[in-house]
Amino acid sequence: MNQEKQSPSALQALMRRASKLEAKDREVEAGQIYDEAVRQFGEVADSEVAEQVAWALIRKGLALQMKQPETAIAAWEEVDRRFGGRTEAAIVGSVAFAILSKGFLFDADSRPDLALAAFDEVVTRFGNTDDPLVADNVAWALWNRSYLLEKGGVTSRNESEMKNTLSSQVALALGEIGEKLTEVDHPLDAKQAHEQIIYWFADREEKEIIGIVAKARLERSTQPCA
Repeated sequence: MNQEKQSPSALQALMRRASKLEAKDREVEAGQIYDEAVRQFGEVADSEVAEQVAWALIRKGLALQMKQPETAIAAWEEVDRRFGGRTEAAIVGSVAFAILSKGFLFDADSRPDLALAAFDEVVTRFGNTDDPLVADNVAWALWNRSYLLEKGGVTSRNESEMKNTLSSQVALALGEIGEKLTEVDHPLDAKQAHEQIIYWFADREEKEIIGIVAKARLERSTQPCA
């Protein structure tokens, strides 16, 4: 393979081409272009290229999740297979998002046990992160985990282990979710986000987390009851 074909600009060109196909509702063709990006660049060790390859797989999954859900799941699992051992924050965030996406799709496909397992995996693997981008994925996993438990009564797993791994960044991310929900006039959902902060972090002794919990209690007190 020649050097020009392996260049980052060639990868970016493939990503743009696939994106344009998605915009024209040609998702299957877009998925093929994402496959080509992975084929050409999947073995490149450079962090920036690896991040783009991870996103090619993620975007393939997002493009195909409605028409070919099993292909989408396989693409997200490929992200973890290829990059699950990397430590760069952006790539870790991509892996977390891929697993989170599996949870969303399993939930939409009425497979709550698999959805819950995916959300649990995000929390247990990435809950101790100090990176805000990864913490956002953990917060969304906690949010949807809580929703599934409330909706279907699925047995909870490893509560104490998950509580011990969660970082202050996750508490902050949950607080941001609550604020966003308040801004878009979803006060009951915002209240649930604040209640999750209290549930997961009320027994923590770190000064920063104590402040986050106190703010959540205050915000919850101003929000309406169901």
